[in-house]
Amino acid sequence: MKNGVMPFYIKFETFPVHNLSVIHPINLAYMAASADFYDLVMKDPRKRNASSYNRDVENYELLHNVARHFKKYGSLLKNITSATNMGVNVISRSINDWEEVEKESSAEIGRRLIRHKYEVQNGQEKKAVLERVKKIISLL
Repeated sequence: MKNGVMPFYIKFETFPVHNLSVIHPINLAYMAASADFYDLVMKDPRKRNASSYNRDVENYELLHNVARHFKKYGSLLKNITSATNMGVNVISRSINDWEEVEKESSAEIGRRLIRHKYEVQNGQEKKAVLERVKKIISLL
């Protein structure tokens, strides 16, 4: 922006699925898959009925604050009104069999539990990661 470039920020992503609830099996499977780096699917505080994740919520606040300091060149960034709006996610439009997707999402969480149990037993993972997956399973 200092060099006169008008930046814009958008990313294409698969998970979390923004138009599904935080505790939808797909978003829970994402949390289980990312348990070892502590991603958290959460409600977007600036957009009703939307899910995002902790890093996007934090990044949105950062970008929003930076854009405020550049009246002219930050205008495109100022048009982004929430963490959810920073990304493009259309995965839910392509799902034809929701029952199967929910079943497989739950199965994936189970596989992550088994994996992390093994890794904890062999000293390859922290017990906190296993506990995190157990907590996720309790939300199903």
